Amino acid sequence: MADPVWANVASDPAGSATSASFEMLTGGFVDLNAIFTWSSIDQVLVRCPGSLADENTAFGTVLSWWAGVAQQHGASVAAYIYNDKLGGDEAGWKAPDQVMRQVIQTREIPGCGGAVFASLPALQENTGGSTDVLLRYYADQIEENDILTDLSVSTPEKRTFTTQEPQVNFYGASDPNFPLSINGKELERNGEGVFSLEMDLAPGQNTFVFEHKEKTITYNITREVVIIKEAAPSGSMTVEGGTQIGMTVMAYSGSTVTASLGGASVTLTEQELATDDADGNTSSYVPFKGMLTVPAAGESEQDVGNIAVSAVWSGITQSVSAARVYVAALPRQAPNVEGQKGNLVQVTASQARTYPAGVLNNDPYGNCFPLPKDTVDYIVSDKLTYDGDYGHGEYYILGCGVRVSAGDVTSLGEAEWELSSVSGTSSWADGQYVYVSLARSGRKTAYTVEFPGTGYSSGGGATGFGAGQMRVVLKDTRLDTGSPELAGNNLLSGASLSQDGNNTVLTLDLRRAGAFLGYRAYYDGGNLVFRFNQIPSGLSGAKIYIDPGHGGYDGGTSIAGMYTEKSMNADLANRVASILRDRGASVQVTDTSGYVSLDARVSQSQSYSPHLFVSLHHNSGVSSASGTEAYYFNPYSRLLASNLSGRVAGALGTRDRGAKYGAYRVTTHMDFPAVLVECGFLTNPDELSKLQNDDYKNAMAAAVADAIQNTLSSMQ
Repeated sequence: MADPVWANVASDPAGSATSASFEMLTGGFVDLNAIFTWSSIDQVLVRCPGSLADENTAFGTVLSWWAGVAQQHGASVAAYIYNDKLGGDEAGWKAPDQVMRQVIQTREIPGCGGAVFASLPALQENTGGSTDVLLRYYADQIEENDILTDLSVSTPEKRTFTTQEPQVNFYGASDPNFPLSINGKELERNGEGVFSLEMDLAPGQNTFVFEHKEKTITYNITREVVIIKEAAPSGSMTVEGGTQIGMTVMAYSGSTVTASLGGASVTLTEQELATDDADGNTSSYVPFKGMLTVPAAGESEQDVGNIAVSAVWSGITQSVSAARVYVAALPRQAPNVEGQKGNLVQVTASQARTYPAGVLNNDPYGNCFPLPKDTVDYIVSDKLTYDGDYGHGEYYILGCGVRVSAGDVTSLGEAEWELSSVSGTSSWADGQYVYVSLARSGRKTAYTVEFPGTGYSSGGGATGFGAGQMRVVLKDTRLDTGSPELAGNNLLSGASLSQDGNNTVLTLDLRRAGAFLGYRAYYDGGNLVFRFNQIPSGLSGAKIYIDPGHGGYDGGTSIAGMYTEKSMNADLANRVASILRDRGASVQVTDTSGYVSLDARVSQSQSYSPHLFVSLHHNSGVSSASGTEAYYFNPYSRLLASNLSGRVAGALGTRDRGAKYGAYRVTTHMDFPAVLVECGFLTNPDELSKLQNDDYKNAMAAAVADAIQNTLSSMQ
């Protein structure tokens, strides 16, 4: 048996990197090297009174030095562990896992043959459950990485801060073998030691103390009570008489929020937060939305004052002012007879997004379809301005009854009304698409698109999609030709043209109600071309684009630095792609090894021309949030969203939160169905355990592939 230190390196260059007060060579007059030379030694039992954190005689430093020397002479070492110090005040010994960590380190040091415990009574005392853990370790029932895990609270990042939130969400990880407490109360964790909890904040300062093993983390959080965080629109705006102004107020969940203007009042409805961050909501602020109707127009402009917003939460009332509103004089009408004049604009964007004319906000609507470049129409409003939750927006209302962004059009000046015409038709098909082309003579007038029988919510989301037709109304257009003869295809069963007053109507019949995979319209010279995805025969021949969310420096949600969403998204995407390819599909996956912008994801997917687009994410939210949900934008994406949500929830054994309308950047395609699926909540410890399990990962990947295959098969 040897003392910890033969010699400190300061006393002898051959010594250990220690600073012990007692050295065998100088204090005990024992020359180790001489003993090894003349004596036959099989093993050295090394006294290790220092903890792993001891500044003078750290356990690992002492044992490693002795093992190195002993090996030179064909001997080994064993550690004499002072387990009777456990729970004491010496550095490192207060932590109940100190003995366990030392045992693990003996197995990592070459030439170390095991350990001896100084005290049987101390083992029997089982300080902090340490012996129970030790026995489980020796029985191979514990992962070493769990023992080596220290307390980590990744969210919130700051330990001292001020917030307006009424709750705070804590996320972190710890060693699951030893208890974790907050303010003296033990916390529940999953099998990996991950925890997630939501704590109420009282007005003023709140203190939260986490304790685990010998580590303590303290938060001091000051809460300011602010019910309304922001209200939109803001600034000043001039609108048409009778316009519905889209109100969005960010306020505490559970509030009662009202908006009023000029004697009219509306109670806003609480919504889920859906932004392009696409990973749920850990804030207590949520959007409240509603439509506030402005007074009718008069002969001159009216100043109707500021929109007043009021919110009541837990008996507390807060009021703020939103935009000041002016109602324009009686609106202009689009010219519709010879000799009448109006101001024409032409679409300059490749695909100009359209919005409802009678509503003023920045929210895209799934029932408003784009107009291609070169389309022309009269404007029937002055420039309209809206400052809201999607930023600043300037718009014109077109004569065809939709609103467009002012940045997507250019003025052609004043012009007399005239009819253009459809003078010819043609149709052709290739392996993926069927085309319908209308030869236009005269102006390339605007049009609207609808799917008869499809219902929509007030915000533009489809209540279902079982349409049997697509109907295109071409404004100010005369029909000078017969109906088109369709090329052979498996999507459209018929096409007809008819005259409705000054408008021409193109009606396209679907072979199967609800079987529709998107379209794109564009001008090819004077021809307006509609390109439709044909229905592939199941997965064979289908092109699928898989988009794992986040990537590069954008890691998405992260729990205690251990579980990063971007890597989980990419892993799931690769599993899904492998399954789909095995089933005969062609698949492209976004490369997220580096950062990829939302616009780049959209352009890459459009270049691939898929039949379906699926963006894969893992969710975050309050600790109690659980389940799977899928977001869609255009009406013909709803079926895929519903299938994805239901099947992934079934595979994960969690709640099906369903198909939800969401105008994410990657879902607002019109060319093809596009869905963003939130597979499960990383911030729910139980769900996180499943999301980390290979069997569940494979089941989820198969569920995504099944949902895609089922969606396509149902359209046959």
